[in-house]
Amino acid sequence: MSCPQREVQQTASWSLEGEGDFAERIREEYKALNRPNMRFFKMDDLEKLGYVAAERLLGENPLTQRYDPFRVGIILANHAASLATDIRHQSLLDIRPEEGTSPAIFVYTLPNIVAGEISIRHHIKGESLFFVADNPEDSVAEGYARRLIERGVLDAALVGWCDYLNGKYSVKFNILEIK
Repeated sequence: MSCPQREVQQTASWSLEGEGDFAERIREEYKALNRPNMRFFKMDDLEKLGYVAAERLLGENPLTQRYDPFRVGIILANHAASLATDIRHQSLLDIRPEEGTSPAIFVYTLPNIVAGEISIRHHIKGESLFFVADNPEDSVAEGYARRLIERGVLDAALVGWCDYLNGKYSVKFNILEIK
């Protein structure tokens, strides 16, 4: 027996992209949020990018106040996975192999840490996935999130693209909800 499909609507969107002085730009975006979080300064660049985008969308509009936290998900994608941090991690191993690397860097060697941090901050307990795709237009993350909402697995999702490598960054997050 199949369930009737539910309609999905995009209710919010936020994006930021550029190349160059990422550190200065992301600090400006973080300060504009006016919601202090000391953990921000310990995050790697990919997570900072995702964190700021999620705060822009969810900070004033928490999905878990309107929906059961287990029916809200986070579905993200990018092209470089966590390569920027992976390179940093490997360079530390190359410099001092007997000491190993820093646990503070190692924790960011998986791209899904972005979704994890957002989940913790915004009490999201539903589906959480991070895809690696060729480009933002692939919309693999959005297509998957839409199917989860249409089929009744989720009621809402934070979905989008979050990519950082070699000073080039791109993030576009959307909120999808049942209609």
